[in-house]
Amino acid sequence: MRPDTMRILALFLLVGCQPGTIGGAADPGSVGGEGEAEGQGGVTGGRDGGGGGGADGGWIADWGAGGTDDPEWPEEELLPAQFLTPSHVTMVDDTSVVVSWQGASETAAVVRYGIDPEDLHAVDSPSGTEHHVVLESLRPGTGYFYEVEVEGAVRKGVFVTPGSPTVRIVHLGEFHAPSESESAGAFASVIRDFRPHLIVESGDMVDDGEDMNHWTDYQRTSAAWISNAILLPAHSNHVGDGEGISNMMSLFDMDSLWYSTRYGPVEVLSIRSDYFDEFDEQEAPWIREAASLAHDGVDDPAFLLAAWHHPACSSNYSSRADSREWVMENIIDNLVEGGGVDMVLVGHDKYYERSTIEVMGAPSPIVHVMTNIGKISPGDPGDNHFKCTTEATELDDNSTLLIEVNERGLRPGGAGRRAPRPRRALGRLADRRVRDRKVIQLAGAQTILGAMPR
Repeated sequence: MRPDTMRILALFLLVGCQPGTIGGAADPGSVGGEGEAEGQGGVTGGRDGGGGGGADGGWIADWGAGGTDDPEWPEEELLPAQFLTPSHVTMVDDTSVVVSWQGASETAAVVRYGIDPEDLHAVDSPSGTEHHVVLESLRPGTGYFYEVEVEGAVRKGVFVTPGSPTVRIVHLGEFHAPSESESAGAFASVIRDFRPHLIVESGDMVDDGEDMNHWTDYQRTSAAWISNAILLPAHSNHVGDGEGISNMMSLFDMDSLWYSTRYGPVEVLSIRSDYFDEFDEQEAPWIREAASLAHDGVDDPAFLLAAWHHPACSSNYSSRADSREWVMENIIDNLVEGGGVDMVLVGHDKYYERSTIEVMGAPSPIVHVMTNIGKISPGDPGDNHFKCTTEATELDDNSTLLIEVNERGLRPGGAGRRAPRPRRALGRLADRRVRDRKVIQLAGAQTILGAMPR
């Protein structure tokens, strides 16, 4: 479809957390009206929600005023010719990040960064085409401005280090650059208005991981947002093995295909979800240990996410039942053995679906969300896993998921406070807080059409 007629499904999960608890019930209300929501391989390391929005898309745009811990994003500009790709940011730990980009030619460059855009510290990058510059000794919970200069041309961006009580996350699945880049790029204004701190991928970022032109297209299509948030890449079948893995790990400065990112009250486990010969000896023990560390009583995250490619739940791809069984037995069960997970983010089946997974002995189910920012291609219905309950499905729209976690509570449209609930009730609470909002783009305007509170 052309961008002027494309329907887009934008999804909003509002989570209020306190250390060790998840609080309150919710009555989301209607679109544009008043509602009520209350409540309080390695490891790498806000603000309160605003009021309801109207037909002009203000509900989205109200998320985020600037400040020292939440800087305004730079104006969107064309990528200078000296850059093959825009800059992106990945985390090393809670006080270090890596700024990476590819130049159009082999040349030296400089990165300048700081908390004041008028007073930036410079770090040189030696001559080359692929650049990775480590910024260290950063302050926690702080917004940083940075700029990359290549042969006089400048690309600007921002990032926020972990430590603030509020975390905004965008989930991307099924980007499929370059074949579906037009569809994915149509979400630019939605993502920019939300201003996420983290970009969590669930794979199929490209059509063919062995083709560097596809990775270039992914980054250039993402130029409207990729320079202004911390990126968490993910492996998938379209990355493949061998050269595809080498390309992804080199471009995004990755040490492993499975890793944990601690960002304030949130921890994200990024997992490789296809079978490989060393899975049982290498990744499966890591999954159990990572989940266990998130529940050991020592600085536990208030909200534990896991992101990977292949779904455990899907009601519209009967031919992939065996894959779902493998994921359930080898990833979900290992997470549960380690103590459980609050939410799972996936892709692969190329449509939107929100489900819950029943876990024996747990006070609430796991919330399972599948999105498709680029490609739409659901299969035949049937053969969903018996542990899965489908809550909402969209077969005809592209989709993304916007999540805000705020340990101080959320008041998107109303007042009132209810008693907190135990943290493990998050699955049920999060399910009620999800708002499935259709967004239509007509001549560049955003209009929120409807909501289906659960």
